[in-house]
Amino acid sequence: MGFIHQVDLSILEAFNTLARRSFAFDQFVAIVVENTLVKSGVLIGLLWYFWFSSARRDENRPRVVRIILGACIAIIVGRASQTLLPGQLRPLHDPAVHFRVPYGVDADALTGWSSFPSDHAVLFFAVATGVWAISQRFGILAFMWVSAVIGAARVYAGFHYPFDILGGAVLGFGIMSVVLRESTITPRIVDRVLAMESRRPALFYSAAFVLSWQAAQLFEESRHLVMTLWRIARYIMFGIRF
Repeated sequence: MGFIHQVDLSILEAFNTLARRSFAFDQFVAIVVENTLVKSGVLIGLLWYFWFSSARRDENRPRVVRIILGACIAIIVGRASQTLLPGQLRPLHDPAVHFRVPYGVDADALTGWSSFPSDHAVLFFAVATGVWAISQRFGILAFMWVSAVIGAARVYAGFHYPFDILGGAVLGFGIMSVVLRESTITPRIVDRVLAMESRRPALFYSAAFVLSWQAAQLFEESRHLVMTLWRIARYIMFGIRF
């Protein structure tokens, strides 16, 4: 057993000793890990706040565009990493861990998905990094929020090991740091987005609403739609049922 896995198990065991001691606490954690408003509504709301805030608007709006771009890249990288890296059972599903499932947590949740890295951590630590770039005060709060509702809560629920969260956090931080500093392609995207906001505000804000809504949901419905269309196309072309 590797050192990292030993540390993972030790921290997980410490969390798991609290499971099923309080029905109310377990139910609260179950809500936190499943509720989109709690997980991501706060952070996405912050980005809208920065967009419309009159203070330093000319500086903040290009940064918000970069943050949304970085968030899109983060979720793609997070999902691709889970698919391409060697699979790892979640604590919730690994019989060797002897995990005690908290009240309110679905023991069959996320079956078939590898636990490393946490795509939630990749996305939301990336967004928190972007918030930090705009405001250190709000950035600290964002990192604290993500550490609690994404990190600690998902470890407690058995969805991830601590190093799944840490790996996702490092990946998210790195992606957003690159996007915030990139000076060749990103500025062109930012300029076009801001120009669209000035010239066609109705179209811009309609698209921005849909994009931020999907980002809050980790593009789950978009991914489901694309996968369903792909399966239909395979059936039409090759007769492969799904």
